[in-house]
Amino acid sequence: MDAVLDAATDLIADRGPNAVTVRAIAERAGINHALVHRYFGSKDDLIGAVIAREAACFREIARGEGDPIAVFGRLLAALSERQTYVRFLARAILDGYRTGELRPDVSLFGDVTAIFGPYAPTVGAEGRPDPRIVIAALGGLALGWRIFGDFLASGLGLDTMPSEQRDAAIDGFITSVMLARPADLTPGAGGT
Repeated sequence: MDAVLDAATDLIADRGPNAVTVRAIAERAGINHALVHRYFGSKDDLIGAVIAREAACFREIARGEGDPIAVFGRLLAALSERQTYVRFLARAILDGYRTGELRPDVSLFGDVTAIFGPYAPTVGAEGRPDPRIVIAALGGLALGWRIFGDFLASGLGLDTMPSEQRDAAIDGFITSVMLARPADLTPGAGGT
C-alpha cells in the first residue's frame, strides 16, 4: 500500500491529480489498477489516503518530546524532507481538491496550541492573534518557501547561498516570529 501512496504522491506532484489516472499510479507502483480500487476506492479516496498518511506523520512530530521550539524545528525540517508531498498538496489544491472534502476526519495540524507549548498562555490572549491564525501565517510562509524558494532566491540574488543555508535562515525567521514578544504580534502594534 505504501508503494501505491508513494506512486500517487510522485505522479500527482509532477502532473497534478487531473492529469493522473489510477491506472498510471498502479503502473508506477507495479500492481494491477484493480487492486488500487479494491484497497483505496476512487482516485479521490487515494488522494485522501495520501493526505491522511502525511497528516499522521506531522501530528506525530507535533506530539514529539522536547522543547517546543525543537518540535517546531522538526516540523519545518519535515516539510523540507517532504518536498514531493508539498508539491503534491499544492497541485491537488490548485486542481480544485479540498482536503476537508476528501478527508473530513483528518485534522491536518492537530491541537495547534500544543505546538506553542509554554508560549500558549500568551498566544490567543486578549489582543493576541488566535493560535490558528498564527499557525496559518507561519504555515503559509513555510509552505510558500518550499514551493517558491528557488524562484525567490534567484530573483533576490540568494541563489549563490547554499540551499540548506537559505532554508535554515528562512526557518530561523519563521521560528523568530513564533517567539516574538506579545506586543510584536498584536495587530496594530507596529511589530512583525
